[in-house]
Amino acid sequence: MTGWIMAFIFIVVCTAMDMKEKNIGIEWLVMFFVLGIVYSMYVEREGRQIIFSMIPGIIVLILAIITREKIGKGDGVMIVNLGILLGFKNIINVLMVSLIVCAVASLLMIVIKRVNKNYEIPFAPFLMVALALIGMCGGI
Repeated sequence: MTGWIMAFIFIVVCTAMDMKEKNIGIEWLVMFFVLGIVYSMYVEREGRQIIFSMIPGIIVLILAIITREKIGKGDGVMIVNLGILLGFKNIINVLMVSLIVCAVASLLMIVIKRVNKNYEIPFAPFLMVALALIGMCGGI
């Protein structure tokens, strides 16, 4: 439960920054990375479990580099941090729900002509919604 609370605090801060500045401060990302590692050690996760839980975020970071940041590197680091706090299964669930919510919201915005297909949408709010939904369901 503590991991979920820490993850939610982290994502609320990241969402505020992402919405306001379209950038997430490196100091917050580093601070929560360190807190996540300390927390994982406290709950006695093995090193390979911690590394495994970082893989989805690392994949997003690689995609950010390949796509020349059509996906932000900050999004990848957020997902790495959330993975450390929540574990592999939960970060996969959060990532899948956030992608679905983002796709639906994006389609709605395009259909009602609020944005065009090149509009940059901050991803942190969708991670926050997914984290809240899954957290309320007890971490599916």
